[in-house]
Amino acid sequence: MLGEITADQAAEVLGSAADEGDLVFDGIMVHAEGCLSLKMRAAGNRRGLPYRFSLVIPLSRSPAHFQTCRIRDVSEIPPVSRKPSTRIGDGAPAVVLEEMQKHFPVMDFIVRGDDIRKPTDWRIHEDKHSIVVHLSGHMSRLETELDGFGGSKGAALPGEIWTVPAERQYASHACGKTIEYAVIMLQPHAKDILLGSAAGRLDIKPLAGVRDDFLHHAVRQMIAAMRAASDVSDMLAQSLSHSISLHLLSLLALDGLGAAVSKVTGPLLNKLTVRRLRDHIHDRLDERLTLEELAKIAGMTTHQFLVAFRKAFSSTPGQYIIQQRLRSAQNMLLNTRKDITTIALECGFSSHSHLTASFTKQVGCSPSIFRTTARKFQIPLW
Repeated sequence: MLGEITADQAAEVLGSAADEGDLVFDGIMVHAEGCLSLKMRAAGNRRGLPYRFSLVIPLSRSPAHFQTCRIRDVSEIPPVSRKPSTRIGDGAPAVVLEEMQKHFPVMDFIVRGDDIRKPTDWRIHEDKHSIVVHLSGHMSRLETELDGFGGSKGAALPGEIWTVPAERQYASHACGKTIEYAVIMLQPHAKDILLGSAAGRLDIKPLAGVRDDFLHHAVRQMIAAMRAASDVSDMLAQSLSHSISLHLLSLLALDGLGAAVSKVTGPLLNKLTVRRLRDHIHDRLDERLTLEELAKIAGMTTHQFLVAFRKAFSSTPGQYIIQQRLRSAQNMLLNTRKDITTIALECGFSSHSHLTASFTKQVGCSPSIFRTTARKFQIPLW
């Protein structure tokens, strides 16, 4: 017997018992048919002994008729049915539905689709910095921790990021449906590559569940470029890796490199090199061009070249090449009788549909409509 209570004191007495450490419980109160019914399953007490109790208190219209009741042990009452809660370490490895990877000088980029309908665990312990970007999919719960502490709790939202500094141990547990996310593995010597100096090791700060719209959008563009699998899309991916890396360096570096990143200049392209690059690209529009071969012409690393090219041409190499291919395609559509598939291949597009998709996006109509309209109204090339 743990004590006596009246109907109007039930909650107070039970709460006091819990506060004193004599009783830890969960339960419900129901007021029906003139009775206050209190049923609970106790988790235990200070001595770790389990209790299960049932209490029914008859109610009277007159306070004078309140009856006292004793809490009595009724161990025969079955425990409350409750779905067990799972935590980090209770789940199974993720079921991978899709995975794509691409390596860049300063980082590795991985995008995955996982099935997490069953409780799932992820662990990261790498010699590179890891940045996880949640892209889409439903999570009913997510719990994360870093080196056994901190972290976050609550389902991930699209655009939220988690960062794991190199050599740190990250663990997470989730359940839901199917999800898509990206992992960016940033080199610890990224400062040397991006800033062009012997700046030493990059140390980053850990983040958990922080929204980053720029990174979310850039990662989406990266995935589209990887799936396109053309020379221009490869250059776009290279350019995106540079932008993403600089953004992460500015956002995460512990030594306050934001101002230094914003002032990155690097070498410039001289007039002769600009002319050589322009000629090289124009003469090989029907060939597969790579960022490495263009950087070699300029005598630069790929990261130096990306910065210098943008300053000289006001666009990335990939954007410039696709623009020149489209201008060449327009010229052929207007001045030759070649079919669209032939024009596509001669201008460096992989197929009729590839040209059509790029042309429509840039010009605003399909190649066939452009040919008919341009000849009829003599629309000048842009």
